[in-house]
Formats: sequence, structure tokens, C-alpha cells
Amino acid sequence: MNNYGNNVPLNSAESRPRIIGIAFRIIISVAALYWIISRIEWSGFARSFESIRFLPFISAFFIFSSWIFFCSLRWVEVTRCCGYPISLKETIIHYIIGIFFNAFLPTGKGGDVVRGILIAKRYRISTAGILGTILVERFIGFLVSIFIIMAITFATVTRFDQARNVLFSTLLLGLVLLGGLFFLYAPFFREIIRKIMEKLGAGRLIKAAGEISQVLDECRRHPGILARIVGLSFLNQFVNIISAVVLAAALPGFAPPWFSFPIVIPLIFIAQLLPSVGGLGIREAGFVVFFGWFGVAGEAAALYAVLRLSFNLVLSLLGGIIYLSRKRIVTAE
Repeated sequence: MNNYGNNVPLNSAESRPRIIGIAFRIIISVAALYWIISRIEWSGFARSFESIRFLPFISAFFIFSSWIFFCSLRWVEVTRCCGYPISLKETIIHYIIGIFFNAFLPTGKGGDVVRGILIAKRYRISTAGILGTILVERFIGFLVSIFIIMAITFATVTRFDQARNVLFSTLLLGLVLLGGLFFLYAPFFREIIRKIMEKLGAGRLIKAAGEISQVLDECRRHPGILARIVGLSFLNQFVNIISAVVLAAALPGFAPPWFSFPIVIPLIFIAQLLPSVGGLGIREAGFVVFFGWFGVAGEAAALYAVLRLSFNLVLSLLGGIIYLSRKRIVTAE
């Protein structure tokens, strides 16, 4: 098993876009972290840290960790719909490995791509097809996040100042995504893309695009499975929101209104898609900005972000251990 990188020398023309992309991600994460550091009054941060309640903190971690089960089950539903016999155990393991790659490696390939490649090699099935299943389950999760934000924001539009801006932005983003979905489903546009790729000589891309389209078609032909995928996406967001509420109880004085959590948590999920090193910096700055809308001080929001980051780091380290142990076994064989 290789390290999922290419063997192109660092000074080659092919590697330059990848290096530029990695550098850009690092710069974005560092800039976001610097922005947080420059805004925080650290003596207040230290006082808040000393008053953390241990039991809610630990409880929040275990609730938070359960999102892996719901996301893995969602992935199983998509893969089985497409005829890939992947076990729930394997999807959970590879989801955790993906967290490790997302958290620590500023590579051009995210953890989703890595887990897709690993699964494809393990089961000896199409890499493009498996990446297509990941695209579908992530895309649906993304749409569910937008729906939750819009529903809660619309219901509380008169209760915080940024509501109209959030509602407009998420509505626009949702329309763009639905437009993209229509573009992928429409045979006319698919044929245009295929012809363009043929003229460019992109045979491998044509094959990959075809297999991804097949995944989309299979999901469309199984509305019952699609409904379960949507339901699991809601459960995923629900446990993340409950975990966020329980974590807030670990910080004395951290008391934003209840409706802030189903707005802030999905917004953080969307914000992490911006270029960065596994969402580092973007995620933490998001907590400071979004909870700031609801009157939370920057120091308290920053500490909250650090505690949530610790959850990710624990899962990431677990993913690294699993990945290295499996790699060692395969190498020995």
C-alpha cells in the first residue's frame, strides 16, 4: 500500500499546482488563527479555562463521537444502493482514518478522498465509483445543513441581527447546489461535458465522470434509500447540536440562546469546506464570529472552539493509529 501521494519531484511542473494549493491552505489556516489570537484577551481566556466542568465536557465528547456512526451508516446506504458490499465496520474505520488525514495533512487530497481510495483498494472495486458514493452522501449532508440553518433562522428571524443575511446567504447557496444537481442529472448537459472531455483527451476523467453519474442515477432510482440517507443526515446534525449544547454546560457563563446552536453548528460544518488545513482556524474563527452574533464574548467562544478542537484531535489520533497499524500489517504481508 502506498502513501497516496504521487512520485512527481517537487520541482516538476506537475507538482507546482499541488504545492501552491497546499501553501494556500496553510496560509488561510494561519491567518484565521492569527485573527483569533489578536482578538482574545488571554487573561480572561485563562480564567474561563480554569472553571471548565469535567463531566459535561466528557459527556459532550462521547455524544459528539456518535456522529461517526450515523455518517458511516449513511455511506453504507449509498454504497449498497450502488451494489458495493461494504460492511458498516469498514466504513466506520475508514471514516476515522479520513478524520486523521483531514486534521493533520495539508495535502491536495482530503480525508474523504483517502478513505475512498483505501476502501476501493481493500474491496478491489472502482475508485471513481466509491468516490461517487462519498460525493452523494456528503452532498446530501450539506443540503440538510442548509435546510436546518434556513428553518431555524426563518423561525427566529426577529431575534438576532444577522438573521436576514444568514437566511439570504444559505438560500443562495442552496439554490446554487440544487442547480448543480440539476446540471449533473440533465442528459443534455452530461453529453456536453462528455464531448468537451473527449476533445481534451481526458479519457480517465470521462470514465470517472460516468461512474459518478451512475451512482447518482442509482440513488435517484431508490427513493426509499435516499430518504434514509436524508434521515441519517438529520441525525448526524442532531447529535452534533446536542453535543454542542452539553459542551456549553461545561463553561460557566457560556449561555447563548438555545436557537443559536442549530444555526451555529451547521454553519461551522459549511465554513470548514473553505480552503484550510482540515478546517483549522476557519472552524475556530467561525465559533468566535457566529456565537458573537448571540452576545458571547470572544474569549468564551474561543475556549469553546478549543474544546471542540480537542474532540477532533482525539478522533484524529485514533484514526492515525488505525491507519498506521493497518499499513504495517499490509506491508508485512
